[in-house]
Amino acid sequence: MAEAPTKLWFRSEDLAWLIGGLVVAGVAAGIGLPYAWKLIEEWEWVPFHGPMKSLMSPHAPWVMIVRPLILAALGLVVALVIIDEVPEVTLTGEEIQVKKGRDTRTIRRGQVAGIYQERSKVIIESSQGRRLFHDNIEGGRQRVRDAFIAHGYPWESR
Repeated sequence: MAEAPTKLWFRSEDLAWLIGGLVVAGVAAGIGLPYAWKLIEEWEWVPFHGPMKSLMSPHAPWVMIVRPLILAALGLVVALVIIDEVPEVTLTGEEIQVKKGRDTRTIRRGQVAGIYQERSKVIIESSQGRRLFHDNIEGGRQRVRDAFIAHGYPWESR
């Protein structure tokens, strides 16, 4: 059995890709929106047509700078929300600690009767069939499986 706790969450590289990718996507959207607008600006039925027309105007240089910055900030906010919603799972031989946002739950080893994966979610059940945990765990399917097995938990999936 593994003795050191195992933390299943984002690796630092994954965090960098997630945050960087969404910020870059925001900048790209901010730069690309005027080109997309050119395709639909003739459609008068588009909601907020007047304000959109002025926001997409190439005659307002400050808008061309602010728009990508605002969308980059929005990308950062989305990344932070995603990071906050993914549970951080720490395994030891005695317990499973699940931290999600500001909440922390502890599942004692004696409560766990079986653990398996159903699509991308990991399910931890008690001997009475009650679901003690049902959520995604970052780290990759094989790494998650190996971590639970290394700590002696009853893994039932392949």
